[in-house]
Amino acid sequence: LTSLPAPRGGVRGVRERYDLLKGQPPAQPRASVPAMTMTAQGVELSVPTWPRTQASPQVPSLAGQRWLVLESAAPGAASVTERLHLAGADVVSLVAGTGTSDPVAKCFAVDPSQPEALTEHLERLRGEGWTPDHVAYLWPLLKEHRDLDAGLGTSFHGLLALAKALGPGAAKAPVTLDVVTTGAQDVTGEEPLVPWQSAAVGASRVLPQEYPGLTVRAVDITWPAPDAAASAPWLERLVTELSSGREPVVALRGPYRHVESFEPVAVPSASAALKTGGVYVIVGGLGRVGFALAEQLTQAVKPKLVLLSRRTLPAPGEWDAWRAGHDAQDATSRIIERVRSLEQAGAQVLALRADAGVAGQLDKALQLAEAKFGRIDGVFYAAGDGGMATRISVAESTPEAAAPLLSGRLGGLSRLAEALASRSPDFVVVQSSLTVLLGGMAVSAVAAAHAGMDAVAAQQGRRGGTRWYTVDWDVWGVGEGFRPDAVISPSEGFRLLRALISQPTGGRYLATLGSLAARLQVAREGAAATRPGAKSGGKHPRPPLANAFVAPRDETEERVAGLWQELLGLETVGITDNFFELGGHSLLGVQLLSRIREAFQVELSMRALFESPTVEVMTVAIVEASASQLDPEALEAMLAELEQA
Repeated sequence: LTSLPAPRGGVRGVRERYDLLKGQPPAQPRASVPAMTMTAQGVELSVPTWPRTQASPQVPSLAGQRWLVLESAAPGAASVTERLHLAGADVVSLVAGTGTSDPVAKCFAVDPSQPEALTEHLERLRGEGWTPDHVAYLWPLLKEHRDLDAGLGTSFHGLLALAKALGPGAAKAPVTLDVVTTGAQDVTGEEPLVPWQSAAVGASRVLPQEYPGLTVRAVDITWPAPDAAASAPWLERLVTELSSGREPVVALRGPYRHVESFEPVAVPSASAALKTGGVYVIVGGLGRVGFALAEQLTQAVKPKLVLLSRRTLPAPGEWDAWRAGHDAQDATSRIIERVRSLEQAGAQVLALRADAGVAGQLDKALQLAEAKFGRIDGVFYAAGDGGMATRISVAESTPEAAAPLLSGRLGGLSRLAEALASRSPDFVVVQSSLTVLLGGMAVSAVAAAHAGMDAVAAQQGRRGGTRWYTVDWDVWGVGEGFRPDAVISPSEGFRLLRALISQPTGGRYLATLGSLAARLQVAREGAAATRPGAKSGGKHPRPPLANAFVAPRDETEERVAGLWQELLGLETVGITDNFFELGGHSLLGVQLLSRIREAFQVELSMRALFESPTVEVMTVAIVEASASQLDPEALEAMLAELEQA
């Protein structure tokens, strides 16, 4: 336990949970952490640490091991392949680019912009009886500059293409995947940071949750000095880490090996950084979390608020006419009413349209804000209130599907940093997400974007002047239907933010309901292992729900309900009960779909679980999926059984 440090300027991330789809966080052993590290609501504050040890340069014998290496064009990547060969490994290399393949040397050129090529190569290798035990993903190892979109092509889209090719077979033949980056982790405060590289680390948290049997590690490196004397030990340390390392996130810096860790810190008591009547910009200000911040700021300091959003509002003089021509449920009418409530509470409000993902729009909006209110005192970045649209499973992800989220959030923050380069607000707060650490079902793009956002904030914080804070938040209870004990209330979150920005330097913080260590254990080892019923074999009663209990009506519903009961540790489950209201969450959802796959030999979409999380609807989905595999007579018999039920 430590008092609040003065972070190096590392990033603070905010967990992006504005809905109930994640469900209530698992019960945590809160008594194990001293109360001084938690708020009254039980929110634990932590900071990242990177304890170091001497990195080993002793590469073990790899005889009998099969390695797949995805090489970048950098010379260091080819050296890794050569060193694995020297250690006795059977190596196949896939080199990024359109060069010449050499089948004799088991070296094949692959165009990273053609993700299906990875699947084709792996299928060909399987047909030849060759499957890898270990995979080293080195495509992000690039020395030349790449813009955000080009960089994400390797750090995110290429990585997901590889996971799609490897993942389905990992349940039967486990695979270890090492994702190697450079510039992804803020460890020493001095290494160059490359935000698009960080996206690979965020995505790596999700891959093993969606693909059982796939173990994923993230290894971040810095390049050695150009002389040969430095390159040789660098290579030995890297290959030793790839072949012998066990921790999920590691950074190699010179002769040292740093392991990602987190330490609870005392919650600051000061909260005097905000100015009464100050000018505060909220990017994403008309979204749920952004507007909650606006309401809290208004209550606290009666500010001049600049609310930036992709949404276009009518001119203020047209608001009455708009509301008269639309009913009370109209989205724009509701926003107008909420903006007016801010003004009635003492704020001056300027609502402007600005898409953070489009170059130039933020800078133009800030110019308008300065023309009306003067110098900007602080900025809150809360862009990205996408709800279900942000949930894309790895299997369903495409560059086109993920691009709006990555561009809007990570690209938007990068453009905000550019727009603020000629300005000097006192602080910038980046609302990031615990998905960067905990992952979750169907949130690979979310985790990648927020990991990159954390790196942008760390990068900017090193420059001095404006203080950059990022908070990786747990669930924020904005909206309706949240259980008070399952979320961080906006008032509690804002109180914590005020305390953090009162600190003299910026940095990265993590705000977690309960123990972060326990949450990490759930994410890494599986939530079922931490549930009381799962450990002891006991079960607890069905919790009180708004819907009445409806018993299973046929054999299939009984089997599905039985899987739910076993996984959730419940005595009974009704067919209309909501998986998430029963205590389920994304990590348990991964396990549920895996058990459905084993029990019924069908593959259900992870998105389907979020959209229709009941035994009744899941049973219908299983029947439909099975029907496509049945002959007409068997299908007719199954339908007859359902009709009788």
